[in-house]
Amino acid sequence: DVMAAWAGLGYYARARNLLKCARVVVSEYQGQLPSYEADLLKLPGIGPYTAGAVSSFAFGLNEPIVDGNVARVLSRLHNDPTPIDSTIGSKKLWELARELVLSTSDPRALNSALMELGQTVCKTTRPDCENCPVRSHCRATEPEKLPIKNTRIEITAVTERVFFHQTAEGVLL
Repeated sequence: DVMAAWAGLGYYARARNLLKCARVVVSEYQGQLPSYEADLLKLPGIGPYTAGAVSSFAFGLNEPIVDGNVARVLSRLHNDPTPIDSTIGSKKLWELARELVLSTSDPRALNSALMELGQTVCKTTRPDCENCPVRSHCRATEPEKLPIKNTRIEITAVTERVFFHQTAEGVLL
């Protein structure tokens, strides 16, 4: 039913993982979705973001969430030029988010606030620094230039013409 409803959207792997995940939850967790990030990460189709979101929002546990908005907020707050799409950058962001969420008694509100801050104030273009509630803590000197992402390798198509001729003496290219 899910595959039919999502037809044409390109989410087929997600739909298959959703079914696999449901089967594992029923067979191994007696139909109860686990609350801890470590257990959630064992389920098909659940990565760090989803595990953190479920643990934090559904169960109130102090687990971090790092999406594009949170990555932007944290890289600007710390004025960090490390590319967010690098292994080191991603690791730093998750560590910073973990430090923040461990310091609060309301992880739902904190994670929600970080995501909303990135969406509404600390926007990709034209961040509204004047009205930012964490402005006094922000170290960004040029927020529009953060976060940094690795430059993508540009693939260039090359057309080569070759001639192949086979004779009794051999092959000529």
